[in-house]
Amino acid sequence: MEIFSTIIEIIGVIAFSISGAMVAIRRKTDLFGVILLTIITAHGGGLTRDVILSFSPPAFFSVKSNILISLIVAVLVFLFARKFSHTYLENELKIEHINDIFDALGLGVFAVIGVKVAFEQGYASDALICVTCGLLTGICGGMLRDVLTNNTPFV
Repeated sequence: MEIFSTIIEIIGVIAFSISGAMVAIRRKTDLFGVILLTIITAHGGGLTRDVILSFSPPAFFSVKSNILISLIVAVLVFLFARKFSHTYLENELKIEHINDIFDALGLGVFAVIGVKVAFEQGYASDALICVTCGLLTGICGGMLRDVLTNNTPFV
């Protein structure tokens, strides 16, 4: 079961990493901006959840492989967008729809992970904490991304 959880988490990290990188590219940021928004989008929800639950340190700092995945995705999306910049701009509306799919995938995966974390921390009998953890984990990364890029948060 642990391998399944790890695979699901990696899918969520990749999905939100792509989403963050695509928004950063649309906002015409440089590579550093793409990396920053990618990491914030992919990990901001879990960080928010862990801070609220008083985890010390938050999981973000102990699962370094997920940060590496986000970094690799950020660089790949950045290079792809730069190489095909003319096509990228021509198909911006299609790309926006693709980004919505990655956003939805990441939201669903991380909502489940947030509830799972709450269960594992002994909050299984408190539905409010479990739902709140799922909600925070699922939406806070994307909301932070949207606020940092001066967009109305899209949930």
